[in-house]
Amino acid sequence: MKEHIDNLLEKYWEGESTLEEEKELRFLLSEVQGYESAKEFFLGISELSQLEGKEPVKPIVTLPFWKRTWLGYAASLALFVSIAFVVFQHQQQKAKQEAYEQVVAALSLIQENMQKGSESMEVLRELRHLQTPINLFDIEQ
Repeated sequence: MKEHIDNLLEKYWEGESTLEEEKELRFLLSEVQGYESAKEFFLGISELSQLEGKEPVKPIVTLPFWKRTWLGYAASLALFVSIAFVVFQHQQQKAKQEAYEQVVAALSLIQENMQKGSESMEVLRELRHLQTPINLFDIEQ
């Protein structure tokens, strides 16, 4: 009988045994004295095969009431601060845009007034030429 168990164990470890031979080996090991390491191995395999069908139990973590409420307050505060920051950035960008538009309008107004002034100076330049004949003839009055 021990020779038969040894042959079956050798086949099993070589990976050449069939399912029926494995069942026979488990049965023989349960009936015979000795082979303690092989018995523990096959006992572990049978326990694992029984556990395969079951889903693992996930522990449920619950927080105390005061932690849940403070976490809610903290989340609300973080949300409020982030929204306020975004609104502040938007207002700041809008103010920059308005200031830029005012500067452009002021520069445009200055340019128009400078152009009007240049046109009126053109008339004065022509009057300057009217004085040259008097200077040419050195006429005193």
